Amino acid sequence: MRFRDVQFKAMFFPIHKVKDPQKVETVDRVDGFRRLFRDDKAKRVKGIKYFCYMYDKGSPLHTQLPVLSERKKIAATLAGFDLEKDSNILSQMFKLSSGLYIEVVQQMLKIQHSRAFATIVAQEAYFDQILEQLILPVAEEEGKDLLQAYQIKAKLNDSLNDLRIQLDALYEEVFRGDTEIMDRVDLSESMATPESYANKLTQ
Repeated sequence: MRFRDVQFKAMFFPIHKVKDPQKVETVDRVDGFRRLFRDDKAKRVKGIKYFCYMYDKGSPLHTQLPVLSERKKIAATLAGFDLEKDSNILSQMFKLSSGLYIEVVQQMLKIQHSRAFATIVAQEAYFDQILEQLILPVAEEEGKDLLQAYQIKAKLNDSLNDLRIQLDALYEEVFRGDTEIMDRVDLSESMATPESYANKLTQ
């Protein structure tokens, strides 16, 4: 697929056709970029460009290439990688198999989506609070108090479901349907599963 230079004008990290993206102000704000391929500047430049083409909210690849696997290949090609010769490196980058790669994406997303991320962190904290109340057992009491306790649990469960829908929408906004990023990038380090919260309560 051919792109016109004007299509990259909206990029938050304006690295398109830039020889040294490390001099771009917004790129400099991502600390992880400086640690990519420390001993190979040429490869580091390509790595920075790949992540920007892939995870910049203004990149035209998001709208023009809905298939994620194809988007990654095009991003790598635009960045200057050879899909065959650099297949080992690209395989790791595509899968985010390095903690540094995850850190880079996390930092990029946070910089670009400050409001969305702030909302996610707040919503996840509230999600955890509700989850904790649901996991705690209902006191073994008879009569009206017990019935009221179960009614409260039901309302909490409804609130939890509503909150989950809101969080899913926020995740979609931030991650653009990239389920691999959703699985590997932890935004708030919150424990938002019954299993993790149960473990916390028993520690």
